[in-house]
Amino acid sequence: MQVERIRDLLHRHSMRMTPQRTLLLSLLENAGGHVDADQLYEVARQQDARIGRATVYRNLRRLAEIGILRQHLSEYPTAKVYYEIATSAEHYHFTCQRCGKVIEFSCPEVEQVTRRLYNTHGIVTTHSHVTLFGYCAECLEAIKREVQDQVEGRVVSLSELSPGQTGVIVHVGGEGRLRRRFMEMGLVKGERVLVERLAPLGDPLEFLIKGYHLSLRRNEAVLIQVELDGS
Repeated sequence: MQVERIRDLLHRHSMRMTPQRTLLLSLLENAGGHVDADQLYEVARQQDARIGRATVYRNLRRLAEIGILRQHLSEYPTAKVYYEIATSAEHYHFTCQRCGKVIEFSCPEVEQVTRRLYNTHGIVTTHSHVTLFGYCAECLEAIKREVQDQVEGRVVSLSELSPGQTGVIVHVGGEGRLRRRFMEMGLVKGERVLVERLAPLGDPLEFLIKGYHLSLRRNEAVLIQVELDGS
């Protein structure tokens, strides 16, 4: 950590290097960046039980405002702001929309644009923020395999299974609270699920996973892709 640079920035803004700020910066450095406020709070609380969530949020926001931290927006699985310690070298981020992987990269073209803006319009750029979204190489290959499986009829939604059929989960859709509910129910990639029965009107769907009997609405089951057993 560039302690002297950080102390100088704090001093210039009439701020002190408090124990809480020291802890947060140390945790960010050890994490290698790309940590959101909630994650940082949970880790910080393990080392200092007195630290509050509001203190973490307030310090992260203030440290970002004066340039000690950089903020990085991710839309996977929901929109969140991640933090990292700002370095002298500008770098940018690619976020995979499928797995959430963040890849850092440099971009000399951005520097060329800032110089052109200065020469043409007299604009001085203090910092820049570029985030690209898409699919990483591993996820792209996985998507190709899933599409091929769907074409060959091996991958279907859980809602398409009949009682007595089993399949292995290959993809779980949904976002936010619904996705977390799926995970809490054990509906994660790689798990085998057996459809036991349908309600008289076909909804909900009752199934067995990890020895537990659970049920899902059909509009929820359609979000879960499974590879049929014995295909």
